[in-house]
Amino acid sequence: MFWMLVLVGSVIIFSGFVLIFPVFGQGREWMELAHVGHAIGAILMISVIIGHIYIGTIGMEGAIEGMKTGYCDLNWAKEHHDLWATKAEQQGEVISNDKVSQLREVSSAQSLGGHVQEE
Repeated sequence: MFWMLVLVGSVIIFSGFVLIFPVFGQGREWMELAHVGHAIGAILMISVIIGHIYIGTIGMEGAIEGMKTGYCDLNWAKEHHDLWATKAEQQGEVISNDKVSQLREVSSAQSLGGHVQEE
């Protein structure tokens, strides 16, 4: 995803400069190609951004809850961020679901940190 952003972003930037500065001697063909490249790049980038927002919110179970509270399920953490989950377990930062429920009741509007909850 990072390299797609770099590549498509470069196309958009380059084509944008061609479009914004038409007095540098480029011909009609270059302007037409710049329009096409700019439009395709922008549509592609917008589509990926919308897809990324979807997957990061409602497309993955527990994503919004994890962002709101700062806690996630240990199985989710192991599946998506195995090194982080292993490190959290080794450092004793894994807490039970009951403790997470108590903390969420205290303040669900406030971020509570980046701990992992165990099942």
